[in-house]
Amino acid sequence: MNAVEVRSVSFNYEGAFVFEKINFAVEKGDFLTILGKRSSGKSTLFKILSGEKNYSGNVLVFKKSIKYSIDKGILGLVSLSSDYFSNSSVVDKFISVLKFKGRAEGKINSHIERVCKKLNIASLLNKNIGDLTAKEKLMVMVAYQMLLKPKVLIIDNLFSVLDDEFIIVLKELKRLNKTCTIINITNYPSECLYGNKVMFLEDNNIKNVNSLDVNDFINNDLEIPFPLILSDRLKFYNLIDTVYYDIEKLVDDLWQ
Repeated sequence: MNAVEVRSVSFNYEGAFVFEKINFAVEKGDFLTILGKRSSGKSTLFKILSGEKNYSGNVLVFKKSIKYSIDKGILGLVSLSSDYFSNSSVVDKFISVLKFKGRAEGKINSHIERVCKKLNIASLLNKNIGDLTAKEKLMVMVAYQMLLKPKVLIIDNLFSVLDDEFIIVLKELKRLNKTCTIINITNYPSECLYGNKVMFLEDNNIKNVNSLDVNDFINNDLEIPFPLILSDRLKFYNLIDTVYYDIEKLVDDLWQ
C-alpha cells in the first residue's frame, strides 16, 4: 500500500522547470531518504510535499490531499524552512496537539514529560518558540511529531543541524517509523544509511534505486558513504555478495 503518491508533478520558477512531470510512490512503513546535491530542488520538493508551493499534478497522502492530511494530523512536517509553527510557548504547543489528538486532560502532562525526558528538552517548555535557536526549534518540532504520531512524516535537513542530539533523535524516529512512514530529504549521503530506501534528485527528476551503488553517488557529485566503499571493495574480491549499509552488520557477518 502506498502512503504517498506523486503523480506527474511539475514546478517551474521564472519559466525554468525545477521538476517536470515527476512520478514516485512511497510505500507504507518505508523510511525513505531522498538525496540531492545543493540546488537540486530539495527544499522545493519539501515545500511541494508540504503544500507550501503551487504545482501541477497530484500529491496524495493515503489517497487524500495534502491539506486534508495536515488538517487531520495524518501528515507531519519537520523543517526550519517552514513557518507552520505558531509563535506560542513550547508547552502550549504541546498541549494543543495532545488536545487535538483527544488525550485525556489528566494524562496530558505525563505525555509531555515522557517525550521531553526522551529528547532532553524539559528546559525549553516555558520558552517562546520564536526565541529558540535553530537546533532547539528542530528538537521541539521532533517532540511535537512524537506527540502527534502522524502516519507520514516528512523531514527537511534535520540531521545537519544536530550534534550530540543526533543519536537520540534518530532512535526516536526509528521508533516512530514502526507506525509512521518517513521521508527524509537531505544532501548528506550518510543519511541514506538510516532508512531502508533511497531516491536521488537529478536532472529535474527523481530516480528510484533498488540497490545502492557507488556510481549513484559519483554521478550525483555526492560523497560515497564509507560502508558502501568498503562493501564495493569486498565484493570485488568475492568476500561478500551484497551491499551493506550498516558497518556493524558487515563486521558481524564477516566475523561469522
